[in-house]
Amino acid sequence: MRHRWEKDYPGRGGRADYHITLPPHPDIERSALLLERTGNQLEIRVNGQVLQRIGRLGDPNFDALKADHLVEIPSQILSKDTPNSLEIRISTQALRAAGLGRVSHGPLSVIGPLHEQREFWLHDLPRVYAISLLLMGALSLTLWWRQRDALYGYFSIAAFGGSVRVFDQIAVHAPLGWPLWGMFVSACYAIHLCFVAHFILLALGSPPKHLTIAINASLALVLGLVAASFSMQAPFLWTGASQSC
Repeated sequence: MRHRWEKDYPGRGGRADYHITLPPHPDIERSALLLERTGNQLEIRVNGQVLQRIGRLGDPNFDALKADHLVEIPSQILSKDTPNSLEIRISTQALRAAGLGRVSHGPLSVIGPLHEQREFWLHDLPRVYAISLLLMGALSLTLWWRQRDALYGYFSIAAFGGSVRVFDQIAVHAPLGWPLWGMFVSACYAIHLCFVAHFILLALGSPPKHLTIAINASLALVLGLVAASFSMQAPFLWTGASQSC
């Protein structure tokens, strides 16, 4: 059971309840849930009892979707003879990826290692990559400061813009709140792509003037579409910005 909120309700925020039936619990060992990419804010209930809140419902400064969540289920609230009821309540914000991801249920001894494995690939490695981009950006900025070579300046801007994009994939707390944070990340991604293009053209030699003008014009267009999309809550403008990149 998976659901993409923004596909069914483009440009709209709201709330949704998902109901899942869990099998009877044999009480042999502890059980747990693994919620993958679910959010933006969550409240999890089992048999009517609140098990965990991940973020506060309606709080745009928190995005549970950016992480997987391991939730242990106390055995005393589970039925041994009849199916158990799992309710996942979410709140979402407009123009933000949201919904219900894959829900895994089973013994904690199985779900726990699965969660650790996903953490490594989906969070630990992106952190290393983002830090690497920051270090390369800082080094390039230092070289530009000393030599005033545009090649280093372009790469530095591209690296810093790219690092914001990567950090956003794993950051559950939005530093600027939503939608300002979404607008900022989208702008950084556009800057990253355009300055990568500038860097490649300059690395290959003297860039043709018309290509430089075209890249700058594309960046201005995309930034305008990003600002309009988030301020007007118009997802079709964000789609146009993505295609322009």
